[in-house]
Amino acid sequence: MKTKMRGNSGVTLVTLGIVVVVLMIMAGMTIYNVSAAVNSARLNAFTTELRIMQAQVNSLNEKMRNDEEITVDGNNYKGEEITQIGQEINGNLQEKANEAFDAVEVNQDDRQNYRYYDANLIKNGLAVEGVGQELLINVKDREVISYNGLMNDGYKYYNLESLPDGIYNVQHEQNNETPQFEVASKQISSNGEWEFEISNVQYQGYIDKWKVKYKEENTDNWNESDNLKFTVNKSGVYIIKIGNNDVESEEVQCKAEYSVKPELIEGMQAIKFDEDGNEQSIENPEKDDWYSYEITEDEDMSDGGTTDGGNSRWANAKMNENYYVWIPRYAYKVIEDEEYTDKEGNTSNKVEAQFIETKITSDNVEDELGTGYEIPSAFTIDGEEVSGIWVGKYFTSGTTEAPRIVPNAESLKNLDDDQMSEAAKALDTEKIIVYVVGDEQQDAINYLTRSQYGRNGTAIPAEEEPIDLEGIGLDENMPGISEISIDGQEGQEGQEEIPEELKTSTGNKYGIYDMNGEGFRMYLRKK
Repeated sequence: MKTKMRGNSGVTLVTLGIVVVVLMIMAGMTIYNVSAAVNSARLNAFTTELRIMQAQVNSLNEKMRNDEEITVDGNNYKGEEITQIGQEINGNLQEKANEAFDAVEVNQDDRQNYRYYDANLIKNGLAVEGVGQELLINVKDREVISYNGLMNDGYKYYNLESLPDGIYNVQHEQNNETPQFEVASKQISSNGEWEFEISNVQYQGYIDKWKVKYKEENTDNWNESDNLKFTVNKSGVYIIKIGNNDVESEEVQCKAEYSVKPELIEGMQAIKFDEDGNEQSIENPEKDDWYSYEITEDEDMSDGGTTDGGNSRWANAKMNENYYVWIPRYAYKVIEDEEYTDKEGNTSNKVEAQFIETKITSDNVEDELGTGYEIPSAFTIDGEEVSGIWVGKYFTSGTTEAPRIVPNAESLKNLDDDQMSEAAKALDTEKIIVYVVGDEQQDAINYLTRSQYGRNGTAIPAEEEPIDLEGIGLDENMPGISEISIDGQEGQEGQEEIPEELKTSTGNKYGIYDMNGEGFRMYLRKK
């Protein structure tokens, strides 16, 4: 008997093959999507971390430019020191760092400005959360580079600028605001070299690097500096401005002045006076504010006499209980077309003084400072140019065998040259030679007194003698006697006493006393 087979309604081999292919395609798509999602997440995390760190570096850069101080891992960093946060890139760090530098085209000179930041420094030192990678940081130029980089779609990224278009666009806002800044100068060598430093730069936009321009006043040639510090080797007024491309500040003036720092001799004690005029010893003359040769304003020295005292504090010191005042080396110029008139009607020309270094001498002073300047010959002693002299604060008192230079003492008078020289020699020690002030030294005192660093052209008020009423046959009780005046003095006996300190070379206790008195004065120099 024959049997006939029926058709099979199950899956054929062809159908099965199609199903398998479809499943494989779907699996591949799933794997691709998962992989793409993972890559996208890694790229987003990488971008986010660099953005977080970029904001932190922007903040560090601003603190650096404003000369602020911060603490990182227990260490203090201020101003330019902020660029030294992190680890120097050398040794085992160098090879991989160079790969990153090469990838983003950092030149060899700029590489030295980068420091290595690990995750611990970023989180614990800088208190920045959300950054787990190692970075190469250039605070000065606001640059952030990944130390290890990120591989994505066959390309390795190291910084925000190298990311695909649309992921991150590094741009910095500019504005039309004029930059503001401060500038200060200080003398850095006794041979006449000054350092200017720009600080507290205020500008809302981003400037990659400020360029400084400067020139001497009344000249046309600008000098340039890529650093916020620069040096000059000539005193005078300088014009300074900062900028970058189209951004430029206004011009600011700053003066390079020769230091008037006193040369204290061994055994000499620096002193100053408190608000009540009491003497105070200076324990640290290098740091303590015990003198200030400031310019006195005209309004403080008006009408032929000082009423409120000057603001210039000449340096004072004691040695063997004798008092001295430092007269710094200076050049002066008499302004012929400007006069002052004192209360007695006497006129004198304005004197302009400028402190100078020893390399400026009588031979080159006009070349260095301009026409009309002279240097008092007191600053040349035994053929040597000196930076200043210590002059007796008071006339010499005591005896020729035991002279004193102290306040409230009767000065020695009517001595001949030999007797004065004998008194000077009695003050000599192993450290100092003492001389009698002559015309040259007195000129140095007088011109500085008349200058803007002393009484600014006004006379030292002299205390008027009371009228001797009995000597001219009058009685103070006579009617109308208070209305009588003789040679400008009211007819009443006695006059208002002028404070002693207002009769000094500065109009305060820091000056030289007895400028109009009788006697002789000493000055000294180091052996």
